[in-house]
Amino acid sequence: MALFLVITKPMIATEGRAAGTCTDRARRYAELPPQAFAFTKRELRSRPLERIAAARVGRAEPRLAAWLGEETKRAAAAAVRRTVLQA
Repeated sequence: MALFLVITKPMIATEGRAAGTCTDRARRYAELPPQAFAFTKRELRSRPLERIAAARVGRAEPRLAAWLGEETKRAAAAAVRRTVLQA
């Protein structure tokens, strides 16, 4: 994650300088050894992509229980009572 932040943080727009910063950074990355860059990019993305793949087949989706649990059902029911039923 730290390497990801080092690579991406300077690309975040700040006071209209984003385009120049991104272009300069892209030029420097283009000068890197392509295989090493691709390997590092794959490594940085591999864990999140594994988690996404697992979630798609129904395993290890941490948000599912949170969004479909009792707490959410109670909050949704309360919101309906406050808005729809009182209108």
